[in-house]
Parts: sequence; structure tokens; C-alpha cells
Amino acid sequence: MAKKKVEEDEGPSKAWLDSFADAMTLLLAFFIMLFAFAIVDQSKFDEFKTGVKASFVHTAVTLEQSSGIMGEGDTLANATGYAAQLNAQPTQYDGDTEELLEELEKAGEVTEAEREALEEVLRRQFEQAGVGDLVEVGRDPRGVVLRFEEEILFESGEAELRPDGVEAIGIAASVLDLIDNLVVVEGHTDSIPTGSAWPSNWELSAYRATSVVRLMSEGFGLTGARLTAAGHADTRPRAENSTDEGRRRNRRVEVTVLITPPDGMVIDPLTGEVTSLPDSVVTGTDADADISPDDPEVAAEPPGQSSDPELLQGLFPAPPPSEDE
Repeated sequence: MAKKKVEEDEGPSKAWLDSFADAMTLLLAFFIMLFAFAIVDQSKFDEFKTGVKASFVHTAVTLEQSSGIMGEGDTLANATGYAAQLNAQPTQYDGDTEELLEELEKAGEVTEAEREALEEVLRRQFEQAGVGDLVEVGRDPRGVVLRFEEEILFESGEAELRPDGVEAIGIAASVLDLIDNLVVVEGHTDSIPTGSAWPSNWELSAYRATSVVRLMSEGFGLTGARLTAAGHADTRPRAENSTDEGRRRNRRVEVTVLITPPDGMVIDPLTGEVTSLPDSVVTGTDADADISPDDPEVAAEPPGQSSDPELLQGLFPAPPPSEDE
């Protein structure tokens, strides 16, 4: 009977070393990658900052004095989360446009003399960006009006700005940052009820206007004191709400750059109409101007009040008689 050959004991298997070596290689590559990310090429980063700034001219989305790659200076990222949408290519300006921009910056507050220059710059900027058919540059008695159609700024029934909307507002803000005029942002809707998303069109229109104002202020650095937001729902239509085309025109956001009227004129805050002030107000020749504050009769009355019964009766008419009388 043949005896079985006894195999020599080779000890524990060392196959685990292959897996261990693979794991160590992956970890090494991972830490090398982290180390590479921690080193910022200052020259390339400066080029990135320049490109971002040039795309929006004088925007206030600054990256200087930051604590990290983007840092605390990136107010747009901190405020609205739209920082990733600032990677647009730098905008190139022709000579005429640059001259107009310099004229507006030198003027500070745009008046009637610079109105056409402001309109022309804005129109060129939107046309160059390819959204000239979605943003109308016009005027009304209050000043220069930018009418943004809903489709460029928001999804239907929503109030969160779309990426194209952020870029379009950035174009407007880059020009508005050069001047000192007050800006009014007004939201408008059609007459179709909003459904369950919003209590009414009032809330939707107001929230859309507020979203644009907040982006201009916190994202693009316009002074908050210059900005006003208002929601008008469907109370100021541009077209009939009975057709799809009419409703589309009514769903919009209007950004109005207020231009101070000439001396002796005043703007009605409700209608926007410009009217002349009375001559007595313009010249300061009111009949009451000759009354001295030292007059005993004047001194006896509190400021802003009068003891004249006829005048008081005109200001506060008597209530209608009740049925018992």
C-alpha cells in the first residue's frame, strides 16, 4: 500500500497583501488630490476673478479679502446660492458702448439729458447677451423701464429666479451700479388664480419683485436704500387677459430707474404722471408766508392746527344724520 506524500506546511497565505497594497495606493492618491486642491494657483485665480468681474462690469460680487477660495466676500453665494451661475464669459464692449458707460458713471444721477444714453446702453447689453426679445427697454413718465418677461426670470407660478434670470438681472445691475438713481422693482401677473402654491397673485407678484431686489442688493451690491419692491398682481395689465398672448405679456417684472423731473414738476406716485407744481409752491410766495410766528394768534394755536370753525368744518365734515333724528 503506497503512502501519501505529505506536503510541506507553507504557513499562512499572503494574498491579503495585494488588497492592502491596492488600498494604500488609493489612499495615497486621495491625499495627493486633497493636497493639490489646497494649493491655489494665484495667477489662475486672479484670471478667474477678472473674468467674473468683467462679465458684469462693476458688480459688487468681489472676491478680495476672502478667507478661502470663494470666501466671505462672495456675497452672492452666501445670500442666494447663485455663485455657480457667475461663470459667464467676459463681455466685450465696443468703443461707443464704453463711451456711454463712462458718460453715465461721470453723471452719477441720470437726468433727462442722459436718459437716452442709459436706454441705449441697456438695450445694447441685452441684445449682446441674446435676450433682447425677452427684455424690453422703454420709458414712462417716471423714468427708464426694463420689462422682463416671465419666461426669462421664473418658471410658471414660481418665484425662484432661473439661471438665465440671474444673468439678465446681473446685466441690468452692472449698469445701475454706475449711477445713483432710485430703482423700483414691480411684479405683475395675469388674472389666472395661482392655485395652492400661493394664496393669491398679490403674494406671487410681491415675492417675485422681492427676489429681484434681494439679488440686486445682496448679490450684485446695489445699495438697499436705492431699491423698492412692489407687487401689483393683475391690477395693471398691458394687454387683455382673455388670450394666451395677452396673459403672457402681463406676466412680467418691471425695473424702473426713476429720473428726477425738471424743476417745477412733480410725479404722481400712483399714476406716474408728471404735473406742474403751483406757482406759489415753486416761487415760495404762499399767502401764509407773510404771517409771523411771533403773532399772538398764531402762537396760541398748535402747529398744523387752526381754530377757524369754517376751515375745521371743511376738513372734518359732520357725519350724516341718523334715522332717529
